[in-house]
Amino acid sequence: ATVDEGSRFNTSSLFTTWVTDSKPNPPADLGFDSTLDQIHHVTMRVPHWVYDTSGLLDLRFAFRVSDEVSKASAGLDNLKIIAHYTCNLCMPEELIAVDNFQDSSTALDGWVNGRLSTTSGLTQYLGGYSKGDDALKKDPVKFYFVPLEADTIRVEFDLYEQGTWKGQDSVYVYINGIRIDLGVFSATEADDSKQGIATATIQDMTTYIPWRSDSVTLEAGKGSNQDPEEHRVVLEVPYDVPLYDGGLLDLHFATRIDSDVGTKAGFDNVRITAIYDCGPCVPDFLIAREDFEGLTPTLGWKNGKTSTSPPLTTFLGRYDYDSNSKTGMYDPVKTFKVPPTANSITLEFDFYEIDKWQGEDCFYAYVNNETIELNYFAFDKDEISKGNTTKNGIVWSSSSLGPPKDVAYEPTVDQKHHVTATVPSSIFQDTGELTLQFYFAIFQYKNVTSGGVDNIQITANFDCLFPSMVPSEAPSRVVDGTAFLSPPVLTPNSPTSTPSPTTPIEVRNAPPAGSTEECPTYMAEVTCGDMDGVPFYVNATIGWQTCEWLRNNLESKTTVCPPEKCSPAYFFCPETCGRCCMPQEEKS
Repeated sequence: ATVDEGSRFNTSSLFTTWVTDSKPNPPADLGFDSTLDQIHHVTMRVPHWVYDTSGLLDLRFAFRVSDEVSKASAGLDNLKIIAHYTCNLCMPEELIAVDNFQDSSTALDGWVNGRLSTTSGLTQYLGGYSKGDDALKKDPVKFYFVPLEADTIRVEFDLYEQGTWKGQDSVYVYINGIRIDLGVFSATEADDSKQGIATATIQDMTTYIPWRSDSVTLEAGKGSNQDPEEHRVVLEVPYDVPLYDGGLLDLHFATRIDSDVGTKAGFDNVRITAIYDCGPCVPDFLIAREDFEGLTPTLGWKNGKTSTSPPLTTFLGRYDYDSNSKTGMYDPVKTFKVPPTANSITLEFDFYEIDKWQGEDCFYAYVNNETIELNYFAFDKDEISKGNTTKNGIVWSSSSLGPPKDVAYEPTVDQKHHVTATVPSSIFQDTGELTLQFYFAIFQYKNVTSGGVDNIQITANFDCLFPSMVPSEAPSRVVDGTAFLSPPVLTPNSPTSTPSPTTPIEVRNAPPAGSTEECPTYMAEVTCGDMDGVPFYVNATIGWQTCEWLRNNLESKTTVCPPEKCSPAYFFCPETCGRCCMPQEEKS
């Protein structure tokens, strides 16, 4: 009860991977007895061979509590089970996680050494890290689940350069132990843009992580406490960077600041995106098509129901006065995953105006809470076309698919309308999701008036002329162990172009000068020094241990630091595991 268990992860004998994140942090008295309590959010990935012979998932929880319920107890809440499919449809991009640190109750979930800070002109962020925080034990770290089948993982974040930064102050990013050196920063010079390619040797194979940093605040000298300089950093992590078992990506920020205490660094708006190679770029990429036929026509829909009429086939509906609630509690709603970097999304669907719509009856569609007001419809009026632009830029139009005609249900005329909406990227780029909701403001029951929706189609639109950051031949950008800071010329059309040579920056993933030839390279260079006192999980037999335990039980080193795969111990205990590249004269 007195220990904050933080984050744990492991893989079972059947390769079920699990992670726990404690919240809130630290433990607090939340109820019942006056002793400290703690909430842990558990995520598990269960492979298909655990259940595919039976089609059943038997979930059982076992509590082994050492005292009676008045003194120690446990409970479960918010159980969610999601099925994942490998579909023929290839989504070019999938947003995996977003951390914007706004909700204080959950902002630090999963972060080791995480803390929140606020500054005038900025929202709440991860920071500020200053002189005295420049040690491995104080660096903020988080593990993210990422899909193993992704071709690239894009990591994006905002770096806040606050205070009087000088030439020796720098920031590093570690991805599963591989160091990306963002170079030095200065408060008196504008750090407009930088880029480079970090290299690392992993199991005798060289991998490349291209990165880029662009300054949001361009004026020199904007690094005061009141007006920090902002940098948007993007890294492209290729498939050959080893992930921890189950697909865990370790993101680690390291600030190395020698200036006074007022000089700080902060991090914000972390985005993790999985990138898939779907072949050549297609301008129009189909995300979803739903015609509500088949065995599970309303799969994923809240308040989804279907009706069937031969002229209309099976459709989403019918909705009438019973569904008319301004609170939206009866509206059909579904959320679709969309690529966050698409230029726009095209949404299409058929709206069925069934029977005696009275002029006061209305129909609305909502896209991520942005209202498309198709407004009033009447059975005795031919609504040939409508159109408008919403407050935040959704351009929509509605066209009737023929004059009013009695085709279904009551002996009153009906009408079909085809609706098309172009959704700008600003509506969905922050979440990678598109939530679609329909509201039928009808004042009669379905024996008089009703409505429905059919043939929904969602298409992502891309500008295929926009260059990718990832070069086709990364080695052509690396010269004698250095990466050049130059304009963004890393395009698939010119992989061998020679960069404009400006000031080269050392690629610090490689062993420093004087390292021994025997220096292990599986995890490349990591910061030397064990994180004493931080527990990590080894296996079911050894359980949770620390670096101090490992140093006192070196006979277990082969198990805790296995040479054939990534291990959490490489991050927490790099020195004891022998993953530090030390100059010859420093070795005993």
